Amino acid sequence: QFIRSVEQDGENDIKDKQEKIVVCDQETDEYQKKIENLLLRTNNKSEEIKTYTASTATIKQLNTFRTKLQTKYQTSVTESNFFNKNTVCPTCTQNIEETFRVNKIDHLQEVISKYETNLSEIEQAITKEEERERKFFKLQKEITTLQNETSQLNVRISNSNKLRKDLESEIQDITDKLENRTVENVKLTEYKD
Repeated sequence: QFIRSVEQDGENDIKDKQEKIVVCDQETDEYQKKIENLLLRTNNKSEEIKTYTASTATIKQLNTFRTKLQTKYQTSVTESNFFNKNTVCPTCTQNIEETFRVNKIDHLQEVISKYETNLSEIEQAITKEEERERKFFKLQKEITTLQNETSQLNVRISNSNKLRKDLESEIQDITDKLENRTVENVKLTEYKD
């Protein structure tokens, strides 16, 4: 009676552990599917991010061009102001010929206007590239988040596999003990007879 009770408890324990193994397997399958989905999303974002990788370098180049243009623009404005204010050279005190002065002012106004247009275009290009750069950093952050989620799921799979292995080992131990009891029970029966 007692031996049968012990065997029944062992069999019930094995059954409980087998059910836990089934749950572990289901969780592992679920995690694996989630990982596949995350990897697909990560790959898609990695492909998308490639179109934005040059943004930072482009912004640097555009800023360099803008600085050069601003310098030329400022030089032209200074020169234009000089010819607008002066009819006599302040250094050598010679008169500046009026037609030369008027032509120079007109020419400088055209140059200044072109510089203003170019600066406006560069500002627009910089704004566009800065938006692309923000998109790059946003995608980079999203990729990192997806990779972290993938790592967490891999840890869960690893833990689930470890639990499964431990449960299988416990089942084997219980099975071995039950077999030993059966052998001992047979021996006891032989001694009774």
